[in-house]
Amino acid sequence: MSFCGEISYRANLNVDKTGIVSFLDLGKVYGISEVLVNAINWGVQWHGNRVYAIGNKLKTGANNIEVKITTTMGNYMNTLKKNPVAQYWTNEKSKDQPLQSMGLTRPFTLY
Repeated sequence: MSFCGEISYRANLNVDKTGIVSFLDLGKVYGISEVLVNAINWGVQWHGNRVYAIGNKLKTGANNIEVKITTTMGNYMNTLKKNPVAQYWTNEKSKDQPLQSMGLTRPFTLY
């Protein structure tokens, strides 16, 4: 995979009572994550655990959650196997670096 750029995941969430959902956990993410709740940006994270406190951002009724993942040039450079400079910057001690993306088996969890 040589994709680099931005991809968005969207979900609608109906909330009967506010305060039930506190956090949005994106799970394993390789890349830069950004979360929007009802079209309002609630943060960008470049590294670490991708857990966002969204409990007080949700409203009663319909809510729209959007997660944007931005990958860097690392994916593309990793495909340039005959380019020593690209391989130097994308491989750690001759170990292939993971492709940047978000786990599709569990795009995100609310709790």
